[in-house]
Amino acid sequence: MKKPSNYNDKKALMEKLQAFALFQNEGLKVVKQTYPEYVEFVLEHKAKTYKQVKYELFPAMQEL
Repeated sequence: MKKPSNYNDKKALMEKLQAFALFQNEGLKVVKQTYPEYVEFVLEHKAKTYKQVKYELFPAMQEL
């Protein structure tokens, strides 16, 4: 059985990616309403493409 912390860590990575995709499609205002905890993450990566952010997050996910 997997550790619950691994699930929660993977969930957080996926939510970051979802927040970034939402930012690209709908804007920062919607991210602030939906994922306020990831606004800083989105702003740090706003100059990147979705693909770049995904490739940054997925290697971290493989380690979990």
